[in-house]
Amino acid sequence: MTEQGYKARGSKMTYDGSDVLNITEIGLPSASRDTIDLSTLDQDSKFKKMVGDLVDGGELSVSGNLTDAAAANTLYDGLSDEDPKPVVITLSSGLECTFDGIVTGFEGSGSLSDKLTYTATIQAAGEVSLSDATD
Repeated sequence: MTEQGYKARGSKMTYDGSDVLNITEIGLPSASRDTIDLSTLDQDSKFKKMVGDLVDGGELSVSGNLTDAAAANTLYDGLSDEDPKPVVITLSSGLECTFDGIVTGFEGSGSLSDKLTYTATIQAAGEVSLSDATD
């Protein structure tokens, strides 16, 4: 069996149409789904009866090198946006993830013997779509 994988190098992201610069690490939103417990006291089974409910599009984290204001401002300025903005992540494999998102956090850091970095979090504000970038 042949295993297949892709390097992350070449992956890109935009927030509200602007490139997010100097990315070193990116994830896709960590979606989850609520459930509703339909179990009753008079049921014979010892197992809960569950049905699916609303889906939370999730939150993603993106990190990068903090080289100048332009590298940080695309996401840092997003903290002031009240309305969700379009987010497009194009992975090097050709997979594209699109959704409207809200920047919920931004942090810059550095240490004595390392580079300056940033990490931002973005909450999906609705449906998340995965497709091939060539579609």
